[in-house]
Amino acid sequence: MDKKSEPTKSKTKIAKEVAEADFDRFVAAMRLNLSTEGMEPEDRTQLEQQKRRIIDAALDGSLVMSEKGVPTFTPQDSEDREPIAFPQPKGADFMQADMIRKNHDIEKTYAMMAATTHQKVARYAEMEWSDLRVLQAIANLYMGG
Repeated sequence: MDKKSEPTKSKTKIAKEVAEADFDRFVAAMRLNLSTEGMEPEDRTQLEQQKRRIIDAALDGSLVMSEKGVPTFTPQDSEDREPIAFPQPKGADFMQADMIRKNHDIEKTYAMMAATTHQKVARYAEMEWSDLRVLQAIANLYMGG
């Protein structure tokens, strides 16, 4: 990770150990299997990147985990700053991706995220990348874990 994307001490709202424990609680609560055994090096790198994005967002206070391990993200750079809770998806949430044309992978991800979080797809389409990548990291963990 480059230094630009790493939270600075002044931006840090919680201790690194707390953010990492929150991440572990999220993984356990959502029953995600993030084992890297047998994983390709590129996939391991992507998993670490997703984990880092989530922990960094927790460090700066934009992502908080509920007692039940449900992440809630408050966008920092997008116009709409209403918090977004990201509970464990249901099968029907993933099925939303089937409604989208083949080879429209980003649109499929947004449709699944919108169904899971009870938001409109347009909200993700209009979101700044700096905010969106945190939510995509959560979605990617659900899809891969």
